Amino acid sequence: VARIVLAATALVALQLDPADPPVYADLTYNLHWVYAFYAFMLLALTFRDIPEWMPFGRFFTAVTIA
Repeated sequence: VARIVLAATALVALQLDPADPPVYADLTYNLHWVYAFYAFMLLALTFRDIPEWMPFGRFFTAVTIA
């Protein structure tokens, strides 16, 4: 959840104070959107349903991501 909050606040900050020089603005926005997508996917992987044969699956997923 912290990664998503970080990505969202970074995107809001870029909207309020655009990147300088403008040549790198598109690259900056795109990289932040990629990071936001990455953070959302990690959150989805952490809270997905874990099969019964893997009781510590959520723990290992969280440790691997951290």
